[in-house]
Amino acid sequence: MKRLIFSLVLSFVTISFCTGQISFLVEGGANYGKATLSKNDLIKNDNIIGYYLSGTPKFNLTNRLALQSEFQYSLEGYGFNGISGQTKNNFHYIRVIPGVELKIVGPLRIIAGLNYGYLALAKTQDGDPISKGAFEKNDVGLLAGINLTFSNVNIAIKYNYGMNSISETQLTDFEGKNLDLKTKNRFLQVGVGYLLE
Repeated sequence: MKRLIFSLVLSFVTISFCTGQISFLVEGGANYGKATLSKNDLIKNDNIIGYYLSGTPKFNLTNRLALQSEFQYSLEGYGFNGISGQTKNNFHYIRVIPGVELKIVGPLRIIAGLNYGYLALAKTQDGDPISKGAFEKNDVGLLAGINLTFSNVNIAIKYNYGMNSISETQLTDFEGKNLDLKTKNRFLQVGVGYLLE
């Protein structure tokens, strides 16, 4: 998967030199979501608010279609009821998101791409590190959303749909049966950026 992401990004950069029409979007905003637990009725987790910062080179193929590759730092995670009450786990991801942007009408643009994340750091709400073996380092998902671009100011609304389980922890129910939990990142991003042309 890492090779695939690298190949996609390299292809975008190569195309940019061929087209010569390059812009760069600097963006920041809020994350809202959680690592969802599938096949689970016993454990409940909650959405949290995080943030992200990103830089996105855009390579314009036509007046309506552009390739882009977003490089993003993202704070994500989930809340849950622990022994001492409500707490949360914070995941610090470095993400690479190759994709396309299609202009629909006026300022409205649709974006879609593949979201690859590397878990750089995992901590509890109190700042204590979480065991490196508790979560997968690599996260893969699909990203879709819209951009509203007014002159050089951009408003982004994006959703990440995690596809692979990021948890390596095996839990059992009260009868000792494996819960076969699948923990997947699912979150909404809303941000504001400035387009450098």
